[in-house]
Amino acid sequence: MRCRFRIVGIDCPLCSLALARSLSGLKELSAVKMPFLGNTVDIETGLSPEELGKLLSGVSKRLHGQVEFIPLDPGEVRPV
Repeated sequence: MRCRFRIVGIDCPLCSLALARSLSGLKELSAVKMPFLGNTVDIETGLSPEELGKLLSGVSKRLHGQVEFIPLDPGEVRPV
């Protein structure tokens, strides 16, 4: 499954880099494309939408809950 999210809550270069590294280090995600200081991320994964939502929720919690992933195609993925 390929999906794109808008990222809310990142406003500094170091935070953006930390998020990109966190996502790229997850073995469940086969590809992560996030432009430097970008506000979107493209993810490719074999996870179900529900599993991906839980995974991204965990990433947000590790980053102090300041990051929100909003699906650009709301019918495709629903983070929990």
